[in-house]
Amino acid sequence: MRAPVVVRIPTGDGATLAADLFRPRTPPPWPALVNLLPYRRDSVAGAALWPLLRAFAAAGYACLLVDPRGMGSSDGPARPPFDPAEADDGVATVTWVARQPWCTGAVGAWGFSYGALYALRTARAAPRALRAVVALMPLLDPELDFVHPGGAAGCLNAHAMWSLGTLTNALLPPLDRHHDAAEQRRWRERLANLRPYGVDVLAHPPGHPVWRSRVVDIAAIDTPVYSVGGSRDMFADAAVRLYEGVSGPRKLLLGPWSHSLPSDAPVHPVDLAALTIRWWDRWLRGEPNGVDTEPPVTVYVHGGGHSPTGDHASNGARAATDGHIRFGEWIDLDALPGLVPGWPAPVRLDPDRPVVISDPTVGPRGGLWGIPHGSGEPLDQHGDDQRSVIFTGPPLAEPLLVLGRPEVTVTRPGRVVVKLAEVDPSGRSWLISGGIGTGPTVRLDPTAYQVPAGHRLRIAISGGSFPRLWPAPLPAGEVGPVTLRLPAAVSGKPATLPEAPPRIGTGLWRWHEPLWEIQKRPGRGLTVRLGEAYAADLPRGGVSLESHLVTTSTVHGGGSADVQGEARTTATLGTGETVVVEVQVGLTPDSGRLQGRISIDNFVTFDQSWLG
Repeated sequence: MRAPVVVRIPTGDGATLAADLFRPRTPPPWPALVNLLPYRRDSVAGAALWPLLRAFAAAGYACLLVDPRGMGSSDGPARPPFDPAEADDGVATVTWVARQPWCTGAVGAWGFSYGALYALRTARAAPRALRAVVALMPLLDPELDFVHPGGAAGCLNAHAMWSLGTLTNALLPPLDRHHDAAEQRRWRERLANLRPYGVDVLAHPPGHPVWRSRVVDIAAIDTPVYSVGGSRDMFADAAVRLYEGVSGPRKLLLGPWSHSLPSDAPVHPVDLAALTIRWWDRWLRGEPNGVDTEPPVTVYVHGGGHSPTGDHASNGARAATDGHIRFGEWIDLDALPGLVPGWPAPVRLDPDRPVVISDPTVGPRGGLWGIPHGSGEPLDQHGDDQRSVIFTGPPLAEPLLVLGRPEVTVTRPGRVVVKLAEVDPSGRSWLISGGIGTGPTVRLDPTAYQVPAGHRLRIAISGGSFPRLWPAPLPAGEVGPVTLRLPAAVSGKPATLPEAPPRIGTGLWRWHEPLWEIQKRPGRGLTVRLGEAYAADLPRGGVSLESHLVTTSTVHGGGSADVQGEARTTATLGTGETVVVEVQVGLTPDSGRLQGRISIDNFVTFDQSWLG
């Protein structure tokens, strides 16, 4: 594969989009794959995709990594986050690529996280050349999936961590051609018109009408879609909804991952290129490789959280379905199971402790469930359970496979956070799934989880999930019995997925250190520190980056809460100049403040604050 070249894509209104073009070594024409990346192609987010782009190019696909309008090296002012007009960039890119003499006219779109939303918006607009989509960890409803989970007031995700990262991206100068006059002009224009994403999310509280306008209409998508999600990811339910909602050919892969590329996941990584190239070959080249006739759903079966891999140490127990599904296995399914009355009979549980104890510190032992961080399996839930209303069933007479979306009926009005857990004989509690709702029925996130015989199911109900949500304890009072419905049993067969190749030769990370700390101070509240630090050498331009990001989420002794965050990124350019971008965020449940500063060789060139 040859080194990528930078091309500019016209949008039809005088603006152009910047893109890296990765070309195969075989003679053209080639089918093409496009990825619109809202986190900058010239920084670490773009460089992290180079192994996949190289693999696609080696398989004979021309690949474009594109800066959307107003981002990176592209023209124009940036749109508000999740604006439906983002589809215009996707349509312009697909249309331009299909007309190039080096392209066969067949184009696929793909992306990770917010990039997957761009791909799906493009598919919804239905440009003629678009033949297939791969959506990795997609979100569909920006409010309910991300900013305000389940309609509850979001705390750490969008308002702090994402705000810090996206504002840093907006403030960084062009990295690979810093002194190009056109690049400097775009950067100055971006700074002059900057409205950080964090300001937008602060301006739109739960239920604001703008959020409904930003939902992707997946029912109108008939392009073949491969949805890839993680059962520990905040977008797990969105990945399944995407599979359920599109009208064209479809495929679903649900692995044991949090928010990371499946090929880079800390547990059970898979060869994502090998899996998705089969999808591209079928729909862009017309190869009859069976990808559209084999079982459409593949899931990974969890088995608890108390071993290094997130599975039970023993895999000898069997599922209650057809006797051969084991912990830690991948299984193929012909269909997703649904809730069928009578299997099993709805389980009615009485509370172990019926009176609500108002405790705003409930939540952090769920690990990084629902928080955009690449690692952090849930911890023993016992500490959170004891500060919630819990309902614990009897020991199971035989193993039980929970596969799909459990439902819990709660006989109490108002917002609730519901968790389903497995309790082992020693009393430790391991998260199976969770959900946020207003009752009476709360649908939990999809899961594939096998509970051994002799273990018990537990439901824990609280008013909060800190720091994912701002604390909002349930009022004191009785919580009556709850009803648990589990998905019906299905027949599955073991599947084999290609393992991820060794991650060698990328040369990106010099070091990378995640941060996750929980500090509980009896009588004085709780603090959760989350972030990361890294040093990276970008693959071109002689640019190195060093970044430190930390958020501190605190519930104080009196029940009030706040979040403080800061990020400092130092870019050493190929010219020898040093650019430092510093960003801070301060949040309470009712207000927010953002600040950004740019220094070049110790001289401050930009300093601005925003209130929300």
